[in-house]
Amino acid sequence: MTIPICSPKTVVPIHHSDRQTAENFAKQQPTHKQADKVYRNTLAVMITKHCLDILEIPSDLSECDSWNPFSRLVSDVADLHIIDLGRLECRPVRPGEEYCYVPTDVWEDRIGYVVVQIDSSCTEATLRGFSVSVNSEKLALSQLQPLEQLLIHLTPIKLMKTWVNNILDRLSNTWKEIGTLSGLIYEPVFTFPALQHIAFDTPERTEQIVEQLYASQWSGNLKSNKPSSFRGSVGSPNGKSQFGNPKVKDAFPPDFPAALVNLIQTTTNEEIRWKAAEALWTINPDHPATGVRRVLDLGLLIAEQHMALMVGVLPLQDQRVSILARLYPLGQQTRLLPGLKLVVLGADGSSGEVAARKSGDNYIQLKFTGKLGERFSINVCLNGDNFTEYFMI
Repeated sequence: MTIPICSPKTVVPIHHSDRQTAENFAKQQPTHKQADKVYRNTLAVMITKHCLDILEIPSDLSECDSWNPFSRLVSDVADLHIIDLGRLECRPVRPGEEYCYVPTDVWEDRIGYVVVQIDSSCTEATLRGFSVSVNSEKLALSQLQPLEQLLIHLTPIKLMKTWVNNILDRLSNTWKEIGTLSGLIYEPVFTFPALQHIAFDTPERTEQIVEQLYASQWSGNLKSNKPSSFRGSVGSPNGKSQFGNPKVKDAFPPDFPAALVNLIQTTTNEEIRWKAAEALWTINPDHPATGVRRVLDLGLLIAEQHMALMVGVLPLQDQRVSILARLYPLGQQTRLLPGLKLVVLGADGSSGEVAARKSGDNYIQLKFTGKLGERFSINVCLNGDNFTEYFMI
């Protein structure tokens, strides 16, 4: 995929009307330094908007903090609201600069960061590239991804939003954000034994977790499953730690969220994909690459056990999504009843199921993938009691 006028080698002219808008915003600022910052931020936003308009990616300036007089006065912000997707931060740089300044105020609630180089006369600009996330005020231009990757990045976000709006929001009276059941459900983040008691409280421990996930791709610790297959698992599966692999440290950048996003978007192993997603949920639950989770309190529906059904969705490429269905015990009950089954049935007759073991499990789950438009159902059953929910991707 190519971007005709937004290539890093293509100079983009800055419209006179854009300079006039930027000048009007700058005149509202109390100091020359603040005025210069607002002027350049405004141009970066407008340049990005024009390029996205040509690519038929709709945006809305009225929803931007950068178009809000109060926000411009108190914050260094250059956001562009992409309709139905979220806010893209557009940061300006000068010719010859090797780093782009990204204030801490805009490290969260962004679907990405575009860097715009503006010449000294403010008549020409170049879009240098983009980054999925940042964790430092100095973003190296040498680390930016090409703008083609921005479109690839936005496409799965759009697919995920479509799925949520069409499916989960339709069930909004019963399906809730998973945080509404916080403290009532056992939330497994890592099922690698070596990582089960590791917290994200230090950079070293976080690196250990990311390192283990990358190492698993080479160790064969988790077998890859075909994209169309169902894969089931139960609580606390066995696994082996694979630290010390020389390939690992070169495989992921020091930005932990970016490393996890890279795994989510590139791995062919659904086990690793979802463990990376769960790690990102823990580090930054609002990150746009975490997909969507909704939970349904089933009440005392199956054998008088209080349970919750969680459905998670991660966008993939080619109009596909990866889906996780997980069943939890609720409240004081910490184990599912032995023999309790979680069954997923596709409209084409494909199916997958997993059952709680005699020893009892703190959750059971199934992972599978599908394409937009496909239908499936999720069934929970035990000894003739059952509950079924129907979906269309």
